[in-house]
Amino acid sequence: MDRMFGATRCAAPVARSVEVSTTSAVGTSAASPVPRRRLWLLDAPAESWGTLGRMPVVPYRIETARLVVRCFRPEDAAMRKAAVDASAEHLARGSIRWATEPASVSHHLARARTCRGMFDLDQDYLFAICEPGEQRLLGEIGLLSRAGPAARELGYWVRVEEAGKGVITEAAASLVRVSFELLELERVDIHCGVGNGASARVAHKLGFVLDGTLRHRRVRPEDEAEDNLSFSMLVTDYRKSPANNFPLKAFDAMGVSVL
Repeated sequence: MDRMFGATRCAAPVARSVEVSTTSAVGTSAASPVPRRRLWLLDAPAESWGTLGRMPVVPYRIETARLVVRCFRPEDAAMRKAAVDASAEHLARGSIRWATEPASVSHHLARARTCRGMFDLDQDYLFAICEPGEQRLLGEIGLLSRAGPAARELGYWVRVEEAGKGVITEAAASLVRVSFELLELERVDIHCGVGNGASARVAHKLGFVLDGTLRHRRVRPEDEAEDNLSFSMLVTDYRKSPANNFPLKAFDAMGVSVL
């Protein structure tokens, strides 16, 4: 869905390093100690960093049974172009209309750099979904900051050859677990067009609750308005979700295991 491509601006932070002790989050019967982590207290406005008051523990790389879900790199430009070019008609049917506009490798390079920049600044977390060899892009998935304090919006698309194979469900399950157990969010949202049955099925499979229909919505001024289904998952919903304890390995920017 094209709603995963908005940028959020926030003030540049000034960081101070401290060590704190954290506890394991949702999905366990009781809180248990975990290793002390070095976190960064920020002198930026509080709204830039949600309710935590510190930089969250963000995985730069997630490995599941079939996928590598990781932050973008500039060298991903060519495989991103190949995935979008092959899937333009398929993506347009899912309201991703920007995909119908031919774009050069330079355009996709700029997009990959922007994705990485927003990721590093803890704005929007946009991930490439790859095969284990990381030579082919299967799609994209992101946790967008526009959902409000202590919340993120989950957006995604998959290349046409991989549609219906559970790629997005697997990637989404991993990010839902990360959202509640590492980012310590209170809510995750999914919005999709009323006619986008594939995206709605992902939400239902993972245990999201349908809140209702948002009428006549646009993400960008140039978009055609459409009615959207609005789904959400709270911490209490997560405990019953298939994403709870979904098998994965997660690593931070230094390659240290965080989940």
